Amino acid sequence: MTHQRLVLGIDVGTQGVRVVAASPTGSVAARAGKAFIDTETRPGPDGRFEQECGRWFEALTAALGDLWAQLSLQGLGPADVVALAADSTSGTIVPVDAAGRPLAPAIMYSDQRSRSEAELVNEIGADFCNRTGVRFGASYGLPKALWLAQHEPDVWERTAYVAHASDVIVAWLTGVAGTTDANNALKTGHDPATGAWPDFMAAMGIAPEKLPKVRHAGTPVGAVSADAAAATGLSVTTQVLLGTTDGCAEQFASGAATPGQWNSVLGSTLVLKGLSSDFVRDPDGVVYCHRHPDGLWMPGGAANTGCRALDAKFPGIDREAWNREALNRAPTQLSAYVLDPPGERFPFRAPDAVGFIDGVADDVRDMYSAGLTAIGFAERLALQRLCVLGCEPAQCVFTTGGGATSDEWAQIRADALGLPVLRAQSPGAAMGCAVLAAAHMLGVPVRDAARQMTVVDRVWQPRPEARAQFDAAYGQWLASLAGRGWITA
Repeated sequence: MTHQRLVLGIDVGTQGVRVVAASPTGSVAARAGKAFIDTETRPGPDGRFEQECGRWFEALTAALGDLWAQLSLQGLGPADVVALAADSTSGTIVPVDAAGRPLAPAIMYSDQRSRSEAELVNEIGADFCNRTGVRFGASYGLPKALWLAQHEPDVWERTAYVAHASDVIVAWLTGVAGTTDANNALKTGHDPATGAWPDFMAAMGIAPEKLPKVRHAGTPVGAVSADAAAATGLSVTTQVLLGTTDGCAEQFASGAATPGQWNSVLGSTLVLKGLSSDFVRDPDGVVYCHRHPDGLWMPGGAANTGCRALDAKFPGIDREAWNREALNRAPTQLSAYVLDPPGERFPFRAPDAVGFIDGVADDVRDMYSAGLTAIGFAERLALQRLCVLGCEPAQCVFTTGGGATSDEWAQIRADALGLPVLRAQSPGAAMGCAVLAAAHMLGVPVRDAARQMTVVDRVWQPRPEARAQFDAAYGQWLASLAGRGWITA
């Protein structure tokens, strides 16, 4: 590869950091990743999940070192990277000082310590919740911020801004703090319709000056600072942009670029998003609506079911072999739902839900097959809910995330959904951030950059001969949910 302009995407995930360098046409020049060590701490029985932000910087620096080594073999280097953007887990917050330096470990999206604060937020902000359809849970950033204000007054007193993980990365790279993107800000209480922080937050003790300014994802922040360049190898000529959430980044890179096309992220959790020309309000607060950088809306939601729950239920198995066998078994006579930790938030709200397997299994592999099928059924129920709320009926589902690498699971999900499932050639949240950076570099809408940079690698069509069996199994699955009171009949 000769010298050319590159863009860099950074994904700060639950388990590690991933980076990808690509051309604006979507050709991947290099990619690298670094896992965290000792990623979580649970010092109490209240379901807390924290990460030391220093691990993010260490992992990013190591991943970039690997990336530069790959690029150097092609005659490329940091000076060829024109712009970069970073994403992070949605709902994760960090108290930072005026320079954007963390004052305490990050409170991660899956942290459950702020359940009572979430109830208080919903009560005090009832008008806001009714108008927007947002219903705060412990996975949201605002209840976590309120918990900090009430339980860690010393930290809160020193807090200049409530930041998100990608904001911390931006501040570290540029030295500029106090700004965040609209996608990360959503779960911290930012009003997506008015573009402002709501007044009720001050009534709870969240002072307006502790909230960052909010701009669209992809907005330029500044160039890489000399200190960050020395630490990471990045060039001081590289522009750093505001990033987004991991789910939104996955959507940008998925190939889903028009209403009716949806992206389903099979990562630690299941995240589903699409596009809509209109704001979508869910009176139950199960579906929320992100603002797309191009001015459209991204309705969807994040579940607790997903790969993490499967790993907890079926540890230490040979995934590839079991997935191949699961395809031959699906659908089974079982109805299942996999959860870890307990509680579900999408495609239905059931705070006390626990995983289950109904029916008599022939063996544990039947149970595993039912678990894979159940996640496909959760996607189907989510799409039905979104359609009822006014979204364009689903035409197809693009698949991204770690679970999307399984061809057999993709076929099971196509059968469960009754829709084509498509996989892009270079999916992933890091690639989605590269799309954001390319849109800035080229001066085009994000959707145009996405179309230019994503190529469909494979399509799975639902098997006609399996349709009746999967429809019957879906009806049985819905009955299991209704019997537990999780959904209405």
